Amino acid sequence: LAELWVPAARHAVDASKASADLGSGHHLVCLVCFMWNMQHYVAFCQRQSDPSRCIFFNDLPELTRGAPREVNWKDVPAICGAYALTPRLVLYECSNMAEAVSLDPAALFST
Repeated sequence: LAELWVPAARHAVDASKASADLGSGHHLVCLVCFMWNMQHYVAFCQRQSDPSRCIFFNDLPELTRGAPREVNWKDVPAICGAYALTPRLVLYECSNMAEAVSLDPAALFST
C-alpha cells in the first residue's frame, strides 16, 4: 500500500527534475502510518536538505526495533511491510505556493 504514496522519482540524482507527486506542483512531505497491532502512529517526514530522503519518527522506538532513523523514500514501502505500517495520512506541499509565501508572506492570503 505504501508504494502508492511514495514518490518514484525522489531517488533521482537531481530532485528538482523529479515529477510532481500530486498534480503539477504538489510534493509529498510526510506519510503518517498506523500500526494496527499496537494502535500506534508513526511518520516519515521529508528531509528538507535532501528531498530524496526522509526521517522516521516514532515516539515508541521499541515497537520498531532495528528500523533506521533516516531512509530513502524508495525504501519506505519495505519498512512499512517489515513493521506492519499502514499509510493513513499523506501530507503534500504546494511548491509554488511555498516559494511565493517565502518571498512575500502576504501571498498566502491573496488567493
